[in-house]
Amino acid sequence: MGAYALLFPRVRVNLLIFLGFIVTTVAVPAIFMLGYWFLLQLLQGIPALGSEEGGVAFWAHVGGFVAGVALVWVFRKPGHGGPRGPRVRRPRVRPPPRERSGERWF
Repeated sequence: MGAYALLFPRVRVNLLIFLGFIVTTVAVPAIFMLGYWFLLQLLQGIPALGSEEGGVAFWAHVGGFVAGVALVWVFRKPGHGGPRGPRVRRPRVRPPPRERSGERWF
């Protein structure tokens, strides 16, 4: 998930929200959702450090997220701007006006 957050931060993720009897969806950027998820895993894993019961799953998720971020940085190619390549801004050119059907009949 850490790799996904780095590679596709602006992709919109649909969340299913339950508000009593009302069910709706909300689209948020992936970076916000994954950041929130990572923070939840981290905050739920911290109390488990001092207990004898475990909390291994929380720390496994945190470790996997950090490993995904690290692996993206390790395997990135120089000059590569992500999955779609570097962003290139091209000037917008207006297409030539189309001829109207009544002007030319042949």
